[in-house]
Amino acid sequence: MKRKKNSKVVIGCNIVSAICFGIVSYGHFYRGRMEIGWIFVILTAAQLALAVMNYMISKKID
Repeated sequence: MKRKKNSKVVIGCNIVSAICFGIVSYGHFYRGRMEIGWIFVILTAAQLALAVMNYMISKKID
C-alpha cells in the first residue's frame, strides 16, 4: 500500500515540474530567448517521460 502511494506522489511531482518547465519555456519563447527556451522544452519532455515511465511501472507492479 505504501509503495503505491509513493508512486502516485512521484508521478504527481513529475507532472507538476513538467508544467512549471513548460511555463518557463513559454516565457522564454515569448521574450525571444530561443536557446534557453529549447532547454526548458527538453526538460519538460524529460519530466513527462519520467511521469509516463513511473505510471507504467506502477501499473506493472499491481
